[in-house]
Amino acid sequence: MKRCKPAKGKRPEPFWRESKQAWYIQLRDGRQRSLGRDEEGAWKEYHKLMLHEDGAAPMREYQVREIFEIYLEYCQKETASYDLYSYFLNDAAKSFGRLAVIDLKPFHVTRWVDRHPDWGTTTRSMVVTVVKAAFNYCVKQGHLEGNPIRLMLVPAPEARDRVLSPEECQEIFTSIKDRPFADYLLALSESGARPGEVAKLTPENVDLDLNQARFPESRTVFQLSSYRRIVSVLPYMKQIWLAELWAWACLFFLPA
Repeated sequence: MKRCKPAKGKRPEPFWRESKQAWYIQLRDGRQRSLGRDEEGAWKEYHKLMLHEDGAAPMREYQVREIFEIYLEYCQKETASYDLYSYFLNDAAKSFGRLAVIDLKPFHVTRWVDRHPDWGTTTRSMVVTVVKAAFNYCVKQGHLEGNPIRLMLVPAPEARDRVLSPEECQEIFTSIKDRPFADYLLALSESGARPGEVAKLTPENVDLDLNQARFPESRTVFQLSSYRRIVSVLPYMKQIWLAELWAWACLFFLPA
């Protein structure tokens, strides 16, 4: 009996071919491929093929740790969170890094996360997201045809609704002996910017006439496109920057 091509968007499934006494699958292009006579082995081969969008022969088989290495190479050049992601992915590689990508299952990641009871829900959410991002990146770059844990659920991060009172904020700032660090924390508090953004600000990024700080183009681990952000410079922050600029001018232009 002649089989029609699978409907567009519908995943083909194995079927038993009596004349050949073997399991077969009909690919999206109409070709039929033998999966062998053993049912268990046929289903394993089927799942391997389904990682590839068109059922073509698998590309080079990577180990999980190699995928992490490729992704971290990208992170080192393009994101500000390389050290953090490197720490978690290297730890994951110790747990299941030698697995072939084709053999990776969500439970491998779950077991790794469960070995760290000290991680809170927010950390658990982040590490699973980063592991999935590593595979998604390699799919987009053509190293892989599919993400073996694409259906894995990401734990919901814990909502943080604890807000410091003005008195608590004042106590924190007055206890800091390092004035530049106190100014740094104040800039974070007043602007809502990320720590890395404030740390990288230069005079070229601050327009005191327009009371704006223009954060340089950057990208996060989950974004492949660059973006710029502009935040308002509040009066006290402006005073801090003016004082810093004056100190810099005195250091370089006034005689000793």
